[in-house]
Amino acid sequence: MDSLIDSLITFFNSDAWMGADGVITLLTLIAAGGNLFYSMRQNSKKKKLIRIRFQHSETGERFDVEELIREHFRRSEVQGILRNKLKEGIAQFDIAYLSDKKYLRDVFAVQQGKKDELVIRIGSDELKLFKELPKVDL
Repeated sequence: MDSLIDSLITFFNSDAWMGADGVITLLTLIAAGGNLFYSMRQNSKKKKLIRIRFQHSETGERFDVEELIREHFRRSEVQGILRNKLKEGIAQFDIAYLSDKKYLRDVFAVQQGKKDELVIRIGSDELKLFKELPKVDL
């Protein structure tokens, strides 16, 4: 047992251990720096403002509805914002796109950081339910 302890003490006092310890420390610092960079990048993505827009299905005109921070971007939040944009006296809306699977895929793509805006295709009758919205110049 004493010879094992003596061997370990000799190894840890050797130049080989000092070199290995330096390499391990360097690799740990590189990994920690990479992790910090990745975390900062992900955090900045979460804080990005995502535009919600209407696109008229016949004319192609686009209208700005609102902006929402990506980390708060949920289907319910989007529909709540749309409810707040209704003209006074109108209690509800029915936009065909919001019942489509593409809408769910688009919301998920925004949440994943693959899209930076949500474009809601809307017809004339549906658009009339909402307050005046600013047109987007493309």
